Amino acid sequence: MYVSIIVFYFVTAVAGLTCNFDNGLCEWVPVRGNLVQWKIGTGSTQDPSSGPDGDHSQTGNGQYLYINGHEFINTTLSAEIRSPELYILDNTTVTFWYHMNGVGVGELRVVLIDRYGGSKVVWVKSGRQGSGWHQGRFILEDLTASIKFQGTTRLHYSSDIAIDDITVSREPYEITHSPLYTTTVTMSTTSTTGVPMLPVITLDCTFSVDMCSWLQDSTDNLDWHRWYGRSPDLTSGPQVDHANTTEFYLLLKGHEAHSGNWTARMYSPYVSIASPRNLTFWYHMNGAGIGNLQLYRENSDGSIQQLFFKTGRQGVSWNQASVTLPMGFYKLVFEADAALHYSSDLAIDDIRLQDGPPLIG
Repeated sequence: MYVSIIVFYFVTAVAGLTCNFDNGLCEWVPVRGNLVQWKIGTGSTQDPSSGPDGDHSQTGNGQYLYINGHEFINTTLSAEIRSPELYILDNTTVTFWYHMNGVGVGELRVVLIDRYGGSKVVWVKSGRQGSGWHQGRFILEDLTASIKFQGTTRLHYSSDIAIDDITVSREPYEITHSPLYTTTVTMSTTSTTGVPMLPVITLDCTFSVDMCSWLQDSTDNLDWHRWYGRSPDLTSGPQVDHANTTEFYLLLKGHEAHSGNWTARMYSPYVSIASPRNLTFWYHMNGAGIGNLQLYRENSDGSIQQLFFKTGRQGVSWNQASVTLPMGFYKLVFEADAALHYSSDLAIDDIRLQDGPPLIG
C-alpha cells in the first residue's frame, strides 16, 4: 500500500528565459530608473528608415522587443532588460534574433551581472548589420548571475534596434531568498517489520550529473561550482576530479572571494540518523592562499556542531576524510572560504555515506 506525503526542501525555482514576446516579457524585466525602455512592437516601427517590418516569425505577425531611437536625447542613454538572478548548473547556450538596420544604430550588448555587481560583456554588435533578422548566440558557463540586454543609439534618428525569439538550451534555476518548496513523494506506509518508513534520498554524490540532494545556500557570499578538468587558478586546485577521469567535482574559486569573511555553503535536506554512521568524502586543498573547509551539522533550532575542519595547504593530492555522523535529526553543511584572493581554489568530491542512504524527514 502506498500513500503520498509532503516533504519540505529548500530549493531554487525554475525560471523561463525562452521568450518570443507574443505574450509579454516572460521572465525578463525592465531595469528601473532608465530614461528609455525596451518596448513591445508589432509590424513596422515608427521609423521607416530602421527597425523591422514584423517580428522574426514566418508570418511576421507576432510581437518583438525594440528600442525607439528618437526617444534617445543623447548617446549616453541605454535601454535595458534583465533576467532574474540565475544559478547556472551546466553550460547553457542562449540564442536570439536581432535587427539592426539604420545609419543611426548604436550597440546591442549582452552583459552578465554577477552577485557582487561585477559585469562582463559576453556578446556585442555595433552599427548597421544589414536588413533582415540575424541570429546571436552566447554560452553561459557554471555561474551565478543575471543576464542583461542593453541597447544604445549613435544618432537620434534611424536607430531602432529589435530583438526576438530568445531561446535557451537548458532552463537555469532562479535564485530566490525564500525558497521553501514542497513536493509529493510516494512511499510505502510500512516496512517488512510493520514500522512506518520515511522517504529515502541518498547523500552519495560524485557530482558527475548534478549536485544530487545537496543545495547551494543562497544567503552566503560565494558559490560552489560544478567543475571538470583543471581549476582556473594554475597555482592551486586540482587538475582532475578525484577518480582521475573527466568527471565533475565541486570547486570554490578563490579569486571570487573579495574578503576573507566570504564563505560558500551547501547543505543537505534534514537527515534522521538512528545510529552513528560513517560519511566519507575527498578534498583538495593545495595553494598558498587556501582557507578553511569544514563540515558541520545544523539542528532544527539553528544550533550547530562541527564534524570536520581543515585549514591551509594540505598537499598536492586529493585527501580522504572520514566523519562519524552522530544520532539525531539535522542537516549537513559544507562550508569553505579563501585566505587570499589568489592561489586559493579548494575542491571536494565523491561524498559517500557508508552502509546505505539515510532517512530523510
